[in-house]
Amino acid sequence: MTNKEINRISGRVFQSLLPPDWAFRSQEDQEDYGIDGEIEITTQDDKATGFVFKVQLKGTEHASYDECGQLVYADASVERFSYYVRRLKVPVVFVVCDVLTKQCFWTRIQGQPQVEKALKSATDKGQQTFTLKIPRSRTFDGTEGCASAVVEAVASAMDTVTLRSLTELSSEAVGKHLADDPEIAAT
Repeated sequence: MTNKEINRISGRVFQSLLPPDWAFRSQEDQEDYGIDGEIEITTQDDKATGFVFKVQLKGTEHASYDECGQLVYADASVERFSYYVRRLKVPVVFVVCDVLTKQCFWTRIQGQPQVEKALKSATDKGQQTFTLKIPRSRTFDGTEGCASAVVEAVASAMDTVTLRSLTELSSEAVGKHLADDPEIAAT
């Protein structure tokens, strides 16, 4: 299979597993900075909730698994993952689709200790890529339990993003916002 065929198949498999209340917006036709789509959770009456996260999807025809059954993805880009962790202010879920078995595996990126440790090690060694292992328990299977686990992971990633953003604020900016916004001041 060609890379384009693998990408088409992985996109179709992934989207077929999304819960009906997850609105998927493809970003593949836009300038590519390593994000394939955006998901927003909707309410039962199909209203937007504002709970938004990004998805980076990778398809593979030759998936590898370790002795524990974890998917081994050996081509994670140090440059892209550094962007996700250090610059992007929106949670990112990384999904790898084994197109032969039609299984998708997922992990959050920001605040995920295994991901960030592997990224730091690769960065320190000057590597261009690094290896991620995604446990079989993170199979994206379209069930309510899986959806809940992803939402919980995304919420945790958002906490990480928020806390890291707070460390970048100057005391002057904090003071200005406290003076201008009564809700922030009350917090």
